[in-house]
Amino acid sequence: QMPLVELTPPFVAALRDKVAVQHGRRQANYVMAVLSVACEHGREHGAVSENPVKGVKRVRRDRQAPRANRPWTADERIAVLERLPDQLRVPVALAMFTGLRKGDVLRLSKGAIRDGRIWRRTSKTGYELSIPLHPGLQALLASATPHDAVTIAATTNGTPWTDSGFNSSFIKAMRRLERDGVVCSGLTFHGLRHTV
Repeated sequence: QMPLVELTPPFVAALRDKVAVQHGRRQANYVMAVLSVACEHGREHGAVSENPVKGVKRVRRDRQAPRANRPWTADERIAVLERLPDQLRVPVALAMFTGLRKGDVLRLSKGAIRDGRIWRRTSKTGYELSIPLHPGLQALLASATPHDAVTIAATTNGTPWTDSGFNSSFIKAMRRLERDGVVCSGLTFHGLRHTV
């Protein structure tokens, strides 16, 4: 509701600090990014003379804080692949062997595998990737339970995963493995990208 002309660097800095305390560093920096885009739009169209967000520093990560999305250890990778059911093992293995993001893994069609490679235009950057099909991944996919979904990864009902459905199942599985002492805390799906 605030007019762009009322935004000033001190206001932006105070807003950043408030959001950081209430919602964390990442959300505070996201708010700054959105405000900057709005202000640039206003500057281009003559509503403001300059972008008040420029020059206001982003919130830096605390170097003492644990690393988010830490890489998986070799033992954790082996243990998880041995213990997960097929509906979770397949998407985890796809990420583990390719480094693709979760959204790309869940939407990867069966037709994406051809000529010994995995082909995918990434959803975030739009880059066309051609990734060699690792023999370990190829063996795992060959032994997976067949299903009729168009995607490589599918639920127990043979339907493509939704993001929320996969997230819920993956988090429950990781908690169970952590309780059983199979993996250490802090395993995230995105951590597989850092592993690769």
